[in-house]
Amino acid sequence: MNMFEYINPGFYILSGIIILITLLSATLDSQKAEPEGKQPKKKTYEIFVITFVVGAPLIASLITKNNIDENIHYFQNNASLKCSSISNSYIISRSSGWSLFDDGFIQESVFIRADKCSKVMSKIS
Repeated sequence: MNMFEYINPGFYILSGIIILITLLSATLDSQKAEPEGKQPKKKTYEIFVITFVVGAPLIASLITKNNIDENIHYFQNNASLKCSSISNSYIISRSSGWSLFDDGFIQESVFIRADKCSKVMSKIS
């Protein structure tokens, strides 16, 4: 699995809209008539916005992939994980019959993605 699988499709749409608005703004600003001898202003914020809009989804997917790898590592080392789906929460461990499947955990007909989990801390006696 690569990290691009974890980019939220909403990021694509939002990123496209922001890039489109930024480029449209830059185009309209560059078409304004400048007085003779005056150089048009360079817009560094446009570069920043485009870099941020392209970079943010990639960073978010990298964090998601890192969380998945970390949770799979915990599971393989017999730790318990608390995982949530839209409607339920589960305590997942090998001892309770869960198994690793692709980038998540499966038991009977229930599949939970590993990024929807967090390690259960054990009690200190």
